[in-house]
Amino acid sequence: MVTIKDIANITGVSPTTVANVIHGRTNKVSKENVERIQKALKGNHYVPKLAQETMTRGKTRLIGVVIHTTKVYEDTTIADPFYGTIVGIIERELRKAGYYMLLYAEMDLDKIFQMSASWSVAGIITVTFAQKDYEKLRNLVDGCPVVGIDTYGKQDADIYNIGLDDLNGSYNLVNYLFQCGYEEILVLMEETAKGAELVRVEGYKMALRKNGREYQAKYHIYVDPADSEKRRKRLKELERFCGKNYAIFCVSDQLAARVMRSFQEDGYKIPDDIGIAGFDNNIYGTMLYPRLTTVNQDIPRKSEEAVKMLIDLIEGKEVRKKEVILPTQLVIRDSTRKQN
Repeated sequence: MVTIKDIANITGVSPTTVANVIHGRTNKVSKENVERIQKALKGNHYVPKLAQETMTRGKTRLIGVVIHTTKVYEDTTIADPFYGTIVGIIERELRKAGYYMLLYAEMDLDKIFQMSASWSVAGIITVTFAQKDYEKLRNLVDGCPVVGIDTYGKQDADIYNIGLDDLNGSYNLVNYLFQCGYEEILVLMEETAKGAELVRVEGYKMALRKNGREYQAKYHIYVDPADSEKRRKRLKELERFCGKNYAIFCVSDQLAARVMRSFQEDGYKIPDDIGIAGFDNNIYGTMLYPRLTTVNQDIPRKSEEAVKMLIDLIEGKEVRKKEVILPTQLVIRDSTRKQN
């Protein structure tokens, strides 16, 4: 990696002169030297040291990204397509804006609070935090702007957040399933589900009422997110609903993929024996066979909006709308069909 001393040797000036140009102190440097130094910096791909920049300019270019996971993953949190896409887009957008990312994903909120309080960062993005936890973290890092992605809690709260219309997304999907002629719609979720998943269940209940049905606990199915053997047995139990003109609404595409694989391993056909629908429209939906009926959420846009909002706060720009709720779209594919 090229250093300030290397650039000084290339351009024939002192390291102090190079440092002055790097940090914008060009009033005592000739225009000719400024141009030569800038050309050498660009041509040799000079990258400033972040710690040095913090000391010399009194600010950091680091952004903290903290993810509160609500379940134990068999591999890693980032392997989840939702979180993987969120992190990837945030990193890309921060880099384009001249910032760099620190990432911390954890179930234990106390560890998240401790880590966040120890960072020297320009701002923080929280992912899937409860509102009260977002507010606690914001108080711990007093003066550091915090923007949430999918912060759940009271509506019209005094927070900066990029969210999704989960309620109407699930309502529209379940209502569509009834329009297809399915007699009963089951809802499937993980036992530890929080936030968006619970809102999606509320949308499911709204669609039940719309179609003159009552919520029945026996059609609300929970699976263990951590114990694969328990989850396998629960999915096998769902086979009793096959052949009854039923459909299953899974609150995520990942769950829908597990259900479809379990049924297909035992010889059941989708949608002939049972309809399956998901939520997210991630990579699972297009890789499954048949392809998955689901609800699309624009995860890249969610990440881009969060980064833009945070950078505006850091730079002291006015943010007119603190909470942005993005729309959803129904995606109809082959895992469901209109019934006779």
